[in-house]
Amino acid sequence: MEADPHPLVSYVAVCGLDEDRSFEPIEQDASERPPLSWTFPADVICHWPEDREDEPFNAPAVVTLASPEGVSFTTRSRAPDCPTFHTLVITREDGHKSYGVALEIFQLVTDQKIKSSFKSVQDIWKIEHSVEPPDNDALLWQPEEDLLLSKVLVLIMEGPFVTFGREFLEQIASCFNLPQ
Repeated sequence: MEADPHPLVSYVAVCGLDEDRSFEPIEQDASERPPLSWTFPADVICHWPEDREDEPFNAPAVVTLASPEGVSFTTRSRAPDCPTFHTLVITREDGHKSYGVALEIFQLVTDQKIKSSFKSVQDIWKIEHSVEPPDNDALLWQPEEDLLLSKVLVLIMEGPFVTFGREFLEQIASCFNLPQ
């Protein structure tokens, strides 16, 4: 069976934290603030399909436009009430446009490697800034709290189907391990 040359959705992607990257914040002055206020570089962590002959997947453009501020950690008590949504347009050198929609969600961190890495970064920050346990209100994560990490769900499409894209991404998001 031959693939449709003009599908409604060209790609589905997820942008998030690459677990193999070091936990280096994007901002130069981040070390002055607690790690829960830092943002980290985002990467395309998966996408489908792998590639299309007529429209190769442009990971740098997708991550730059879908997650321009990177990814961040938060706790359940500080998490936003609802996902954030935005649109994007990728224009190739030949003038061809692809339209996209992006939905940022916060997902519960269950990976012990990520939790341990974040705790290490936070512990180093606390030592460098002489933060004592009573100063817990300074945006610090307590291991007994749920740690959440942002991810961005992305649809790349041939047309600007914003309402469809938003509803589709919200349906996908409902399958993730999201905080209640």
